[in-house]
Amino acid sequence: MLPVEETLESWNLMTSYKNHEVELVNIATATCLSLCSTYKVSGLNPPSFSECQELFCKVLRVHPLFWDTISRKEHPYVLPGWYDTFAEYLGRYVVQLHWTTITSRACL
Repeated sequence: MLPVEETLESWNLMTSYKNHEVELVNIATATCLSLCSTYKVSGLNPPSFSECQELFCKVLRVHPLFWDTISRKEHPYVLPGWYDTFAEYLGRYVVQLHWTTITSRACL
């Protein structure tokens, strides 16, 4: 078990992760591909794990899947002040667990 998984479990976010795993991985993949394309146009090397993870956490914070579905519908008891923290931990977990899948698509 990853350390982040224990935290997600303690916040009851693992159920949300399992319910939306495919969508979360797709969003993470699209985020990292966008970053990769931007780097490629600029003549830079592909983004690192940490760069993709950081951007995905930021994207997840404002994405309707997280904001409307996971935060407001599945966890309505959570105060909005915790949303950023929840998004960060969930985002880290998705990228850690699915890095191979996320980076398996060719950067255009």
